[in-house]
Amino acid sequence: MYARNGVQAYLVLQIYAQRVDWFILREDVYTSLAPDAAGILRSEIFPGLWFDPAAFWRDDLAALPAVVQRGIAPAAHAAFVVRLRGTRLPDEDV
Repeated sequence: MYARNGVQAYLVLQIYAQRVDWFILREDVYTSLAPDAAGILRSEIFPGLWFDPAAFWRDDLAALPAVVQRGIAPAAHAAFVVRLRGTRLPDEDV
């Protein structure tokens, strides 16, 4: 149903198991996104959307936004935001 309706990715929080699964649609099949070496989940669909499951389960309200800030710092996120607005960056080819 998700794939039929264009859902490219979704996040599942399993409260009792304290587990997070971030599923991404690849070749018509949802697969679980692997965390990086630091345990951070990084969206492949939305550049800069990062999530720290360990901080979430620790209820670390300082670490969660810090991870988001690190995620949105790179130029890839800024370019994504510009594309969402329907404009180009000055140095992008037409």
